[in-house]
Amino acid sequence: MAAGTYNENLIINKNNLTLQGEDKDNTIINSTEDGKDCIRIELYSNITVENFTIKGSKGTSAAGVRIHYNSDYNTITNNIVCDNEYAGIWLSDVGESGVDSTPQYNSISNNKIYRNGQASGYGLLLQQSSDSGFHTSITGNDIYDNRLIALWASDNTLTGNNIHDNVVGIWVNAAVSDNEIHYNAIYDNTYWGIWSTEEIDVDATLNYWGDATGPANAANPSAGLGNAVIDNVNFMPWYATPTTTPTTENVSVDHPDSSIIAYSDTIQGGIDAACPGDTVNVAAGTYDEQVVIDKALTLQGAGDTTIIQPSSLTTYVTTREAQSSTVATGVIVVNTGGSNVIIKNLTVDASSLPADRTLWFSPTVDCMRFGGVFYYNTSGTIDNVVSTNTNHITIVDPAGTWGRQIHAFWADANETSATSIEIKTCTASNYLSEGIKVASVDPTNITANIHHNIIAGDGLTDRRQNGIQVYYGTTVTAISYNTISNLVYGPNNWATAVTLARGVQFGAVVEHNIITNCDFGISDVFNSGVTIQHNNITGSDHTYGTGIYLDNGQANLTGITVHGNTIGSGFPLGGICLQGWYVVDHTVSATISNNTLTGDGLNDGYGMFDWSGASGSAVTATISGNTITGWNDGIFFEAGPPVTGYTIHCNNIYGNTEYGVKNNDATVLDAENNWWGDASGPTHASNPGGTGDAVTDNVDYDPWYDSVLEPTQSGETATGTGEATFTSSDGNVRNFTAVAEEDLPPEGKPDLNFPHGFFSFDICCLEPSETVIVTIELPDNVPVGTQYWKYHASEGGWIQIPMGSDDGDNVITITLVDGELGDDDGLANGLIVDSGGPGSPPERVPALTPIGVIALIGILSVVLAVATMRKRE
Repeated sequence: MAAGTYNENLIINKNNLTLQGEDKDNTIINSTEDGKDCIRIELYSNITVENFTIKGSKGTSAAGVRIHYNSDYNTITNNIVCDNEYAGIWLSDVGESGVDSTPQYNSISNNKIYRNGQASGYGLLLQQSSDSGFHTSITGNDIYDNRLIALWASDNTLTGNNIHDNVVGIWVNAAVSDNEIHYNAIYDNTYWGIWSTEEIDVDATLNYWGDATGPANAANPSAGLGNAVIDNVNFMPWYATPTTTPTTENVSVDHPDSSIIAYSDTIQGGIDAACPGDTVNVAAGTYDEQVVIDKALTLQGAGDTTIIQPSSLTTYVTTREAQSSTVATGVIVVNTGGSNVIIKNLTVDASSLPADRTLWFSPTVDCMRFGGVFYYNTSGTIDNVVSTNTNHITIVDPAGTWGRQIHAFWADANETSATSIEIKTCTASNYLSEGIKVASVDPTNITANIHHNIIAGDGLTDRRQNGIQVYYGTTVTAISYNTISNLVYGPNNWATAVTLARGVQFGAVVEHNIITNCDFGISDVFNSGVTIQHNNITGSDHTYGTGIYLDNGQANLTGITVHGNTIGSGFPLGGICLQGWYVVDHTVSATISNNTLTGDGLNDGYGMFDWSGASGSAVTATISGNTITGWNDGIFFEAGPPVTGYTIHCNNIYGNTEYGVKNNDATVLDAENNWWGDASGPTHASNPGGTGDAVTDNVDYDPWYDSVLEPTQSGETATGTGEATFTSSDGNVRNFTAVAEEDLPPEGKPDLNFPHGFFSFDICCLEPSETVIVTIELPDNVPVGTQYWKYHASEGGWIQIPMGSDDGDNVITITLVDGELGDDDGLANGLIVDSGGPGSPPERVPALTPIGVIALIGILSVVLAVATMRKRE
């Protein structure tokens, strides 16, 4: 039919007919008779009506389109059905000319149905009087500004419809069943999204209800800000966004009871739908959106194939740092006011954001800082997250306080919320400023545990990248087991793997990190109570490079422990800076122990150094158990600060190019009891035969050790069973000797077998009264129940030493205490003298039972008889 207005009422009375308008906006069928339908299909099937505007029917028995009787497989599609007084579209098997369309499989699709039945009628009416279902497919329609949809028939499907701004969305009435209402957007209806006068179950899952939190209903665990539904409606899970479809259910919201309450095609939709404590699961895929979390939940991806990659940003927060107020944003922004949020198993990628930060928001926001994952006033865990591709963002005002502030991971807190953040097994790469930054305004407001992360810099670059930076009142539980590499700053400055900046709370621990090719390894800037231990650090050969830097430039440092670190080459300045190089009068109190510092023998400066030159910056430091080799100077002191607070004992200082210890100060340095690389002691005019590392004047080096100091020594056993190895948990094992059993007094010796003999050794370089565990590896397994005995000279007899490991293998442990049980000299002097060995009870000959005795007598009688007979022969 050509475009135009047809003022008539059509009755279709033949099968297999298509009634098609030229276009639906301009091909209009307008009813002219009251009480009659615009289009009526009666007793005929396979009819298609499409591309019309159908309007104007009047009276309570008329509709825009009426399908009656046994009219089957008819299709009403792509029409505008509007302004009909009673019903827009009406399917019925009741009334004077009612149609039994059961089960006729009619289809109503892609129509715009509005302003129908506004007084007391219906936009869409399915009405049955029998028990048979209609099996009508109602899909893809936009149904609005009607009184309601009346679903008074069974076995129908409503899918993909937009049902909104009606008085009631859907009214399910009478004894109907098996209607499926899915994939629709049902929203902004005045009273109800779905209502029923009967207590019948209605299947209405997977619909959008006008709000991500789902429909208003007492059973809804979320906020339920969408259209209300009656109690008998099954609405979970729902769709969190109107654009979610069965093929885009990429995000699910899992309730703690293991049920899924909602699906979404966007991550933000899932978050908005979630209740506190829910888990938002995100399937693999790339999501172009910024994610904002404002409640306690878990956001969980499918691994590195779940990628959040926004091309624009919508949200930022105003933070307060100790220096100033500022604004911040991120790919993921978490701001809950203290609640716990877990983010894991996904990637955040900032590569699609404009490089110019002034383009991120309109109007432009100055001083915009950024974190790929940004937590503000929020506790939680970031686990197995990759944050990448922020290094294209322009540095604004490099000398200012905010220009470089583009971080891969960032946790911050103000003075109102006490929070705790754990960042673990994450990866930061291609970033601009810090890989991980944690800061707080109030000293008690944020606690950080940062471990098992990978932070990869770009190598030599004109962008100053740092690895982990923590400051402004943060309490550091641990920064541990991280792998940090390739932080090299091109201009005349440096990049640092781990920085404890000003204001970190007492008790911070930095341990078991692997740091390679970085300008600086670990810097403690103005903080006390810091422990730096068991890290492996190599440098970049870049200007000012230092392995561990203790900076007292603006504060006294107390309670510093630097223990068990391995510092390799690549540090032109040195391995450990004992106090900052600023000329200030702040003090340092530190213990530097059991570190291995190995320079390259060519370009590396000092193994340890005090370079400040400040006369008032007194240092109290114990330097013991360290191995310092391959540097220009092993330990260096600038003139100015007194060195009387240093004690340098029990170190291996050898193989350094110029000096083992160089003291430019006029005060005498205590450097007794060290190994200088040769039994003859250090090279100095006062030691004519000394060929070890050289020392300057004002170094007290005598006495010295005549062999290298090591925690482990090995040797052959006195019985020839093989090699035994002794390792002390602290200090150094010396004078290891195998001792034969016959060389020890026999009086009081236990009745045990000592298959490996005995061992004599000393453990030196201990704190007075210190307890150590000695691990002993023997040539062969020893039985369970083995005991360790020694001849204790000061006690005048044999004593048993407590054992730990005793499980039948060849490794046992014993516990020794300086000055107490197990120490021959009996003095709490930092030296344990021991002579003992492991023994086990001898194998016993089993006792004979009476039957055994009789059998033995019988055997002996036979043997005797045989011998007698042979003798007679």
